[in-house]
Amino acid sequence: MHSNELKEIERRMDELAREFAAAHDPAVKRKIEDLSRISAALDVFVDALDRCRTEDMRTPKIVSALDYLESQSATKWPFEQFREALDNTNEEGRWQLLNAPLNGIKEAIKSRTNLRPQRRTLK
Repeated sequence: MHSNELKEIERRMDELAREFAAAHDPAVKRKIEDLSRISAALDVFVDALDRCRTEDMRTPKIVSALDYLESQSATKWPFEQFREALDNTNEEGRWQLLNAPLNGIKEAIKSRTNLRPQRRTLK
């Protein structure tokens, strides 16, 4: 996924990796592992969105990613809508119905992980 969300996760993981290398704090290692799982789950959703027009994406991998991220989020609606959209029989409609809740999932994850894009300073 080439989105800003993944770039922000990768940036945060790099910061944490440097912090872990310096201090070997197990709590930092757990944060890195958590962000890695989140990144992998988001990749699964983006892949599903890319292939949903031509393939049935109601797979165990999708269900597992949905279950994991939903368990980590206070916001439930985007996960429920994503699940429902997988059952849509119209190829274009399915893509549109998956895209909208995917954006909601990204926002829910940003809220949960306190990931926000860094503000750019004007020079």
